[in-house]
Amino acid sequence: MNLYERLEAAAEDRGGREGLPDYVQDGLRPSHQLRPYQTIALQDFLAYFDRKRPDGEPVYRQRPAHTLFHMATGSGKTLVMAGLMLFLYERGYRNFLFFVNSTNVLEKTRDNFLHPGSPKYLFNDTVRVNGDPVLIREVANFQLAPADGINLCFSTIQGLHTDLNNWRENQLTYEDFAERKVVLISDEAHHVNALTKRRKDLSEAEIEEERTWESTVAGILEANRAENVLVEFTATLDLANPAIKAKYDDKIIADYPLSRYRSDGYSKEIQLLQADLPPIDRALQAIVLSQYRLKLFERHGLAIKPVLLFKSRSIKDSGAFVTLFDETIARLDETRLVALRRLAGDTRVKQAFAFFDAEGISLDILALELRETFAPVHCLAINSKAISPKAQIDVNTLESPTNPYRAIFAVDMLNEGWDVLNLFDIVRLYDTRDAKAGKPGRTTTQEAQLIGRGARYCPFRLKDDENPYIRKFDTDLTNQLRPCEELVFHSAHNVRYIDELRTALIETGALPKVAFAAEYRLKEAFAASDLYQRGWIFVNKRLARDRGEITELPANIRDREFKPKVASTGASRAGAAFGDKRDDVGVAVTTYAASRKLSELPARVMTGALHRNNDLRFDRLRDALPNLASLAEFWQSPSYLGDIKLTIETREPEPSAEQWVRAADVALRQVATDIKRLEVEHFGSREFEARPLRSAITDRTVYVADPSGDGLGIPQNRVREDLRLDLSALDWYGYTENYGTTEEKRFLVYFKDQAARLQAEYDRVVVLRNEGQLSIYDFDTGRPFEPDFVLILREAAGQAHRCYQIFVEPKGGHLTEKDRWKEDLLLRLERDGRPVNKLADDNEYLVWGLPFYTHEPPADLRRFTDALDRLVSPVGKPAA
Repeated sequence: MNLYERLEAAAEDRGGREGLPDYVQDGLRPSHQLRPYQTIALQDFLAYFDRKRPDGEPVYRQRPAHTLFHMATGSGKTLVMAGLMLFLYERGYRNFLFFVNSTNVLEKTRDNFLHPGSPKYLFNDTVRVNGDPVLIREVANFQLAPADGINLCFSTIQGLHTDLNNWRENQLTYEDFAERKVVLISDEAHHVNALTKRRKDLSEAEIEEERTWESTVAGILEANRAENVLVEFTATLDLANPAIKAKYDDKIIADYPLSRYRSDGYSKEIQLLQADLPPIDRALQAIVLSQYRLKLFERHGLAIKPVLLFKSRSIKDSGAFVTLFDETIARLDETRLVALRRLAGDTRVKQAFAFFDAEGISLDILALELRETFAPVHCLAINSKAISPKAQIDVNTLESPTNPYRAIFAVDMLNEGWDVLNLFDIVRLYDTRDAKAGKPGRTTTQEAQLIGRGARYCPFRLKDDENPYIRKFDTDLTNQLRPCEELVFHSAHNVRYIDELRTALIETGALPKVAFAAEYRLKEAFAASDLYQRGWIFVNKRLARDRGEITELPANIRDREFKPKVASTGASRAGAAFGDKRDDVGVAVTTYAASRKLSELPARVMTGALHRNNDLRFDRLRDALPNLASLAEFWQSPSYLGDIKLTIETREPEPSAEQWVRAADVALRQVATDIKRLEVEHFGSREFEARPLRSAITDRTVYVADPSGDGLGIPQNRVREDLRLDLSALDWYGYTENYGTTEEKRFLVYFKDQAARLQAEYDRVVVLRNEGQLSIYDFDTGRPFEPDFVLILREAAGQAHRCYQIFVEPKGGHLTEKDRWKEDLLLRLERDGRPVNKLADDNEYLVWGLPFYTHEPPADLRRFTDALDRLVSPVGKPAA
């Protein structure tokens, strides 16, 4: 049993994992809430680090401590790193060395750890551990590093090796690691395993180089065996290699591969689009799809900017394509789009053009928009051998409202370490293959890894009870926004290449082995019935608790300093210097820093900045801050934004009003985001409101990936005999088929034996599958719950009748405790809700819930049957 399996088993034996210390989540930026798998990873590391035997010896921790987090690309490894830093700081560690193979990754991570103005900064504005403030700073070495904070030293593995073996002043030395305890954090750690894996596809020179790096890391760790800690992170550990597996079996804290990341809903779904078109026409198709997504987001009030990546084989090819692209976009007109529409073979492209028609966007207007949107100023070419620090930040902040880029042109500089959420299209501009013996070659594998990196989900929320970070339309593939949950890879029509790429994507976990659309279709007879056409379904609402007592913003919003970068209007060579720098052509310039609180800025500046952000309209602010009297109070009062500080750097002694407006705009955009993320306490209403059954329960197309056994995705008429049912022949089931879990199939088999006695008591008995169509909300917390089935029982009583709506949730025994709150809600519907409704049709409607349907142990099944018996017992049913 490997380490993470041992930790999992031990947690089960203890009845669960211990909670994280409050200072871990509190020390992270409020917008970066830990996901369940991240929390588990951190909890298991704490158990690894702290748990001891009765004799005081550690249960898991080695000497030296060496662990690895095997986590999918995009799963938030750097956030886990930040949480680990806070925990290890509390355990007495102050010095942290972060190293990685790529300079690109290094710059991105430095920004995430050190720059509070960065949209991806990981720590809270004020970090406290056990009540004491913690400073986070960068250091060149640990010789004179202070003890009042987290000291971060950043290096590439190549640079680290050079520094340690070629002494220079102010560089790291082996003494840094022998004389003090240090935490080593290795990102993309698969690069330092050549000595272990001896890969056959590496040259002798490459093996020797990586062997040296691996030995360097081992030497650092061994310098202080008792105290030093090595924490490795990678998404691509070669566990199929016996040597690698043997090395890491007792070191892997978390194993969260891309396949689980995808199946849990944290990634976009990947679509491979082949087109027998020249590269420039494939590029035009991609920008049409990109603009389609932009319009879809806008239509639903979402400020999300889709971006594209155009990938070339060489720097020369990429440069030539940039020139062709710019020329084509400059000349783009209605005629070219008409021709492109005629050539469109893909359903998505046809849907895009149909959408523009429906929205009244003519092809002439669309061409104008595309010429403006994809003009050179909005395109970024990463074609040099070294990316500038500014370009590194630009390509890793593409989601930022102030980032101007819609398209990126690159060769292979972004194959590793690229952190982007709003990438929706990758266009492959070449048509080559490098398969060997039927297996994907190195280039194809890299392309698959790039696709997996780009498939990170772009978060958005349509309802306040939705999780913005996971897919929403797997149970509704016909939803208009489904294209906004997909990454499309555009390539030439090359069947063999696509087969090889698909194989590589399946091997990495980015694609399931099998995926299909399962159709839930209402039976024609039921859809035409009076019950369906004129009946009702009842659900409650999620409501916010009274916010009338809120008189100020939280301290983490109102006590902040922003240092936005704003364009300068000119250069100055004299005055009190803030710093000496060089401009783009190497000429020395003098820069100045100016600081103001928002309350100190002129009214015209703040008014101009506020008017740029629709989320800061007064009526919207009042929803979150009901005691706010005016916009002026919002930016002047220290209870709100008055004390927020702006510091901007310019080439003039005094910034212009426009520069202050732009700086304030950057700060206010972050404030608006933070206000929208303020925790609002909710509750579920006791009142249940009527919705027409014909609009609440409809045909549904759901996404199914990798069905197995007799469970999710397998039709019930094709499973093993004890679960098999031909539902199309049963008049009490409203749909033609069921693709649910094994436990859900067991419920329908069970119900077949109960249906006869219910049909003897009621005029109509119908079971309906609920595929994400109905939610009810916990009375106390407002948590949403989607019961799997709705049972409708209608009595016949002359002109008027009584109708029962009963929620049913089949549940495997291993999940009953985890989801106990759901069963409690079901059982409270009759007691605590107000479900008795008498409508204008003079019929009476009652909403009920039953205990979980669990087929084992027998006592649980008996409990469910006893509850169901009430519905056929005159004594059990409530009086009219």
